[in-house]
Amino acid sequence: MEKLTITTNFKIKEEVIRKADPDKLLHIVIAIVIDCQGIMYQVRGYNGIYTLYDFEIARYSERLGILN
Repeated sequence: MEKLTITTNFKIKEEVIRKADPDKLLHIVIAIVIDCQGIMYQVRGYNGIYTLYDFEIARYSERLGILN
């Protein structure tokens, strides 16, 4: 059996935003999912649960830099 080491960009319970969301609403990472293409994150927010890759989300603290 092989051992797999994974480095994630976000942690569970971390506050993030969806980059495609025009309002930049708060979302919380609730799960980390691995598929054949990479690491995905399940995030929960006001509009439901989304499964997104790390390039589709950013930390909540970075939202002002993204808006400007």
